Amino acid sequence: MESRTGDGNALETRVPEIKGILEAMEDGVCIISREHAIEYVNPSVLREFGPVEGRPCYEYFHGEKGVCPSCRYSEVIAGKSIRWEWLNPKTAKTYDLFDIPLQDATGRIAKLEIFHDVTARKQAEQDWRESEKRYRILVETMHDGLVQGENGVITYVNDRLCDLIGYSREELVDRPIAGFLAKESQAMLPERTERIKRGDIETFDMLWVRRDGQEVYTVVSPKPVVDDKGQFKGCFAVIHDITERKRAEDELKRSYEQVRNLSAHLQSVRETERTNIAREIHDELGQALTALKMDLSWTGGKLRRDQKALHGKIQSMLTLVDKTIKTVKRISSELRPGVLDDLGLTAAIEWQARQFRKRTGIPCDVAVHPPTINPDKEHSTALFRIFQEALTNVARHAGATKVLAQIEENDGEIILTVADNGKGITRRQIASSKSFGIMGIRERVNYFGGEVKIAGSPKKGTALQVTIPRGKTKNALSASSAGGEKSSDRSAL
Repeated sequence: MESRTGDGNALETRVPEIKGILEAMEDGVCIISREHAIEYVNPSVLREFGPVEGRPCYEYFHGEKGVCPSCRYSEVIAGKSIRWEWLNPKTAKTYDLFDIPLQDATGRIAKLEIFHDVTARKQAEQDWRESEKRYRILVETMHDGLVQGENGVITYVNDRLCDLIGYSREELVDRPIAGFLAKESQAMLPERTERIKRGDIETFDMLWVRRDGQEVYTVVSPKPVVDDKGQFKGCFAVIHDITERKRAEDELKRSYEQVRNLSAHLQSVRETERTNIAREIHDELGQALTALKMDLSWTGGKLRRDQKALHGKIQSMLTLVDKTIKTVKRISSELRPGVLDDLGLTAAIEWQARQFRKRTGIPCDVAVHPPTINPDKEHSTALFRIFQEALTNVARHAGATKVLAQIEENDGEIILTVADNGKGITRRQIASSKSFGIMGIRERVNYFGGEVKIAGSPKKGTALQVTIPRGKTKNALSASSAGGEKSSDRSAL
């Protein structure tokens, strides 16, 4: 068959009715004779390869010089259309080649070959494969577990999650996620799913059950999965193992609780010792001093009037005994005021306020609502000691000229408030590890599951508010026992 070059006669001879279509195609089109000669190219091939009509196809397209092993021409001339892929080594472009048998009027078969450039697609596929490879490496080697689910059924897990809960991937996929959770986590799963649907992606705790029955504490970071229409399909979540941290926290909590109980026990022992010592001092030493005073008075009555020196000495001794008796009473009251045991908390606080004013000269007004507040001995002792500590801090640090105290009962809680108009405590002082008075107050309050609030404003004063549930006793630690204290900036008076 004779080769034609450039004028399109070969195409017009064979398929003149489609020439216009081929000329307009973006894909390259050429006709190759049985002798591998290029008989026709459309403008797309011309732009890509230049003027190649009349040249052997293997010089430009398919194979090495003189050989065209990829053409598969025998299949085409046998009447079979084939599709194959060709990488142009000169340009590194990849084409999908469509070879179609073409018969002219004489019955001879040539090949119509269409070049479809798939370089961009191939590169995208390669990039996608590389990206997927990197993603899988990341997913399968990361320390956290990964799980994806739809309608409560697991659709994907990584190896880390399998190791975490002791099941294989085959045992997990296509199974309900609830079957691998503890009962409390099963119960909260529907509500959590609804929240994720609404876009709430806050982390939450989830408790898994391993194959061996052990519990695994985790923190879940969810991400909703939606379809092309934005409809919720399921959830993808990162599972972070916090079992060791949880155990350490539980151990720390137990240790902290033991320390709290020990502290409370020591306070109780100290109060008992104070009471015993106060009683011994008041009863034994007080009685001895009273007897001594009576003996001195009797002795003075036996002296002659002219023994003025002895009369003076006796009087001096009586004065000293009177001072000693007052000192004994003061020490006894400071150790354990009898009014607290005899008349109750309200009377003890009012008595302490009067003592504070006598000692410091600072007025301390007390308000009680209702007047019938009468907690048990343990609560009374704690509130009284807190009030004492608050007044001690005022005297030492506040520089105040006025103190207001209030004790009230509301909804089963006893609330003690002590406010001054001094220089105001700072946040740093509140948080200081050397603020032993505040630490002692906090320990007493937390033991009953109560709350401490401290507010300070510069040059406006400090307010301390203590709230203790009336019904709670020993070991009733608050949920926030590690903290138990709030602070804010506001005027105290």
